[in-house]
Amino acid sequence: MPGTAPRTRFVLPVSGLEVRLRPPTGREDLLLAEADAPDAALALTLARRLGRVEGGAWGALPACDLDALVLRLRQMLIGDRVLADVTCRAPGCGSRIDISFSIISYLAYHRPYSVPLKRPGWSAAPAADAPGGVGPLPAAERR
Repeated sequence: MPGTAPRTRFVLPVSGLEVRLRPPTGREDLLLAEADAPDAALALTLARRLGRVEGGAWGALPACDLDALVLRLRQMLIGDRVLADVTCRAPGCGSRIDISFSIISYLAYHRPYSVPLKRPGWSAAPAADAPGGVGPLPAAERR
């Protein structure tokens, strides 16, 4: 399918930084195999070892950028489609649940977007008592 091939170069969704991923070696495979549970420290270690990013330190980037890197790594190694088959744990249920989605579609759907700061009928003004504020507003503007 065009456009769904795993990429080793991509742009992080929030910071906008370009990342180049390299395939893991046996060292990273062991790191994953020996991990007690997936966590942010493990993801940061993988990012530092496998991802090359210009102009940013992994620890300073937003968590969702790190999540995107982990998804792209999974996409590069296993493929774009995520499939899961689980059983409902609710007492007395036990229903089978199938989950399937594309990583590219998931990231596109969750891509951040900007919202206009000013809308008709609304405005923003600094608070007089805010740090670095502008002081009390003139009486004519206090309504």
